[in-house]
Amino acid sequence: MRFEIHTHLDMVEVMAAMFPNRDKQSRFSIIVLGIVLIFSGIGLIIGGILMNGVVKSSFSGSFIVIGIILAAFGILLPLYLIKVGIPRSKARSDERLSRIKAKVDYVLDEKTIHQTSTADGRGDSVRQAAYAYRSLYAVKEDDRSFKLYVGKRTIFILPKADFTEGDPADLSRFFAKELGSRFSVEENKKTKSQSI
Repeated sequence: MRFEIHTHLDMVEVMAAMFPNRDKQSRFSIIVLGIVLIFSGIGLIIGGILMNGVVKSSFSGSFIVIGIILAAFGILLPLYLIKVGIPRSKARSDERLSRIKAKVDYVLDEKTIHQTSTADGRGDSVRQAAYAYRSLYAVKEDDRSFKLYVGKRTIFILPKADFTEGDPADLSRFFAKELGSRFSVEENKKTKSQSI
């Protein structure tokens, strides 16, 4: 048994596979920030009103104004960041990641995954590594590729279209036999949503 895959590194796809909930986590953090600002603003408004009722002070008006500003920021800032900030940040990040170019060759045999990567335009920058199948955290297959997770933070993507030796269907059977529950086949999201 031998499989060879010659491909190019796609860092945008690698990051999407490693952090599939990146946008959801950002939205959640922004919403929490908004809630904190709103409650801080409400606290200052109430404090200003109570202070004005107990002690006639010029500070009470300032507390109320600052509270209104904080509460407004608590509403407007998350709306802006979710609608504009996150998409812009993701686009900039994807653009930077797409500049990272490398040629990657994989050779899989009965016991080991061999990886050789060469930075595009820099033939002298070659990295070689070998991994036993037992070191794989998980392998996920979809209609386009195999995603091999070596630990929780390292992933190799083997596009099915880039196989130069061996058949992706045979590799799928091998992974199912070799890895058991660590191997899964993901349903295509587009096909799934169209069938509903």
